[in-house]
Amino acid sequence: MKSFYTVGIITIFAVGVLSAQNSVIDKWNSIEAPAAPTLESVEVDPSVTALLILDIEQRTVPARPRAVAIVPGVKKLLSWARKNDILVVYSTTPGVSPNTILSEVKPAPNEVVVAASVDKYFNTKLEETLRAKGITNVIITGVAAEGAVHVLNAPGTRGNVTITKLDMIKTNHMK
Repeated sequence: MKSFYTVGIITIFAVGVLSAQNSVIDKWNSIEAPAAPTLESVEVDPSVTALLILDIEQRTVPARPRAVAIVPGVKKLLSWARKNDILVVYSTTPGVSPNTILSEVKPAPNEVVVAASVDKYFNTKLEETLRAKGITNVIITGVAAEGAVHVLNAPGTRGNVTITKLDMIKTNHMK
């Protein structure tokens, strides 16, 4: 019985060593990055569109210069959305009040605020709110492309079209 285990361990080790020779690390320098996506202007139907403003708050913005830099653009986009009667939904990080949303983009009394971690749909009324209003398109802006704006994937899986304002999304991984 002992020799069977020894042979098994040697086989697993040999397979592991052989597999490592064809790993992604071995191929790293030969892999080409895909081309940048084509950016397009889109026409927006206000009756089926929502603007999601994700985590533009005191906790997440002031210490990040790139986040601070997007606030004027978000303010302009918010003004446009309100002028066009587009549903506006905010998110905050867990454990904070809507009062922490930056004053430049403060929610109006009739605008929805949800509090959640990365997935703004999880344990919130976001999806219910969008469905109740007949929303099929969402415009997303926010503080962290790798965090809250991860929600970019969620609308598509829920049957919505996502419109991303690339100049109004910040990431922690770029200087």
